[in-house]
Amino acid sequence: LAPPPGDLSNLLFSRDGSRLVGWEQDRLACWDVNNPEQPPRTATNPSGDPFLSMAFHPDGKLLTVDNDRVVRVWDVATMAPERAVEW
Repeated sequence: LAPPPGDLSNLLFSRDGSRLVGWEQDRLACWDVNNPEQPPRTATNPSGDPFLSMAFHPDGKLLTVDNDRVVRVWDVATMAPERAVEW
């Protein structure tokens, strides 16, 4: 796989193993494991807060990201946040 942009200390595979996401503080990178030459798609938390946890939707197309009082749902194909829920 292409190297990540900077250090990433957390890694998570999608259920089917086709995606790998890594994150550190407010940055994340997502690789298509089936296309190892492609650089990872990257994103930064719009709030600037660090990410605390992540989970893939079972189909691997969405990623939920938690940071304190906000949960965001990201589209893995575009690495864009689709919606956010504050609690």
